[in-house]
Amino acid sequence: MEKLRTEREQFIEDVRRQETAIRQRGKEVKSAVDRKVDELLEELERIKTDSLNCAQAAETRLQQTADTAQTCCENLQEVQTNGGPHDVARYATAIDAQATHLLDQRVTGADYTSPCVLFIPTHSERVSTRHLLGHIATPLSSSGFVIL
Repeated sequence: MEKLRTEREQFIEDVRRQETAIRQRGKEVKSAVDRKVDELLEELERIKTDSLNCAQAAETRLQQTADTAQTCCENLQEVQTNGGPHDVARYATAIDAQATHLLDQRVTGADYTSPCVLFIPTHSERVSTRHLLGHIATPLSSSGFVIL
C-alpha cells in the first residue's frame, strides 16, 4: 500500500511537471508567434509608407509639370494675342525649351507604380502542432515511450 501511494504521488507530481512544461512551451510558442506577427506588420507598414511617399513625390512632380504647362500655354497665348510675328520669333527658342522640358517631365513624371503586396501564409499541413509544441508519449500511446 505504501509503495502504491508513493508511486501515485510520484505520478501526480510527474504529471504536474509535465503540465508546467506544456504551458511553458505554449507561452514560448505564443510569444514567438506574436513577435513574428509584429515583424510582419512592421514590414508591411514600412512598405506602405515607402510606397505612399513615392506616390506623393510622383504626384508632386506631375502637379509641377501641369503648372508649368499651364504657365507655358498662358505665355504662348499672351505672345500670340498681343505680340506680332517678331515677338513670336523672338520667344520661339524659350517656348521650344519649355516644351522640350514638359515633354521630358511627362515621361518621368508618372513613373510611380504601386507595389504588389501579398501575404503568403505557411500552410498548417507543413507545420503540425505536434512539431510546433511537442507531444506526449507513454508506453500506451501510438508514438511509443519517450522520456519527456
